[in-house]
Amino acid sequence: MLIDRKERIEQTYRALDAYGFLKRLKVLKYDSTDYPGCAYIKIYNHNATKENMIDYLKERLQAGRVVTFGSIAGKYTYTIAPGSEERVVKIMKKLYEPVKHPKKYMADS
Repeated sequence: MLIDRKERIEQTYRALDAYGFLKRLKVLKYDSTDYPGCAYIKIYNHNATKENMIDYLKERLQAGRVVTFGSIAGKYTYTIAPGSEERVVKIMKKLYEPVKHPKKYMADS
């Protein structure tokens, strides 16, 4: 990720385009709301999506079950409306509390 004055970000973006990077990479350019007069460039692998990352993590961690949260109905395990982050906490608590420890570990404490 880069942040700089808008003019410099625009120059960098044009240079990336001239070298053909915009066709091979996922490049996002947008104005900063925190720093007036500045803008960002974010550069990702062309295949960088939430779905690809979830698949990668499932395989890498050998996870049998993955729980996802998002605002798009039907795309995630649980749909969460913007501004309803406390619902994530309640769902996680319901799914994973109380944590049950094997007895052999309880005896060690």
